[in-house]
Amino acid sequence: MTFEILIVDDCPDDRYLLRRSLERIDPALRLADAHSVASALEALLALPERGDAVVVFLDVSMPIRGGFDLLEDLRVVLDEAPARTPPRVVMFSSSCDRNDVERAKRFPFVVDYLSKDVDRETLAKTVKRARDTSPTDHAAETIENAAHSY
Repeated sequence: MTFEILIVDDCPDDRYLLRRSLERIDPALRLADAHSVASALEALLALPERGDAVVVFLDVSMPIRGGFDLLEDLRVVLDEAPARTPPRVVMFSSSCDRNDVERAKRFPFVVDYLSKDVDRETLAKTVKRARDTSPTDHAAETIENAAHSY
């Protein structure tokens, strides 16, 4: 499977709404979705180690294992395979918890943190920025700026 954006959310309605918004921004985007951390990790590990980085829209709160569990899994994968192209993760959540925002800053491949009720213009800017940003860029500043919207 080849995709540019992976939507990870346990709620089918939220996946559908985000997918529709992304399709309206750019109908040519190759989208995939995952309903759990396990299915997301499987999709990401199936990608070639080197290549274009994908953007992952990641829900924070999911049953069994949540978004931060996937971030921890990705950290281990990237530590074990440093040549692997890291994804660019956008935390996409209904959580306004400042602790979640601060925690997200600890992962260099997290490039933004958005509320699920984001407007289309902000979503489009986020997609562009995530695709253009290297995960080694200073993501904490971007997250800090995005967190002010809460």
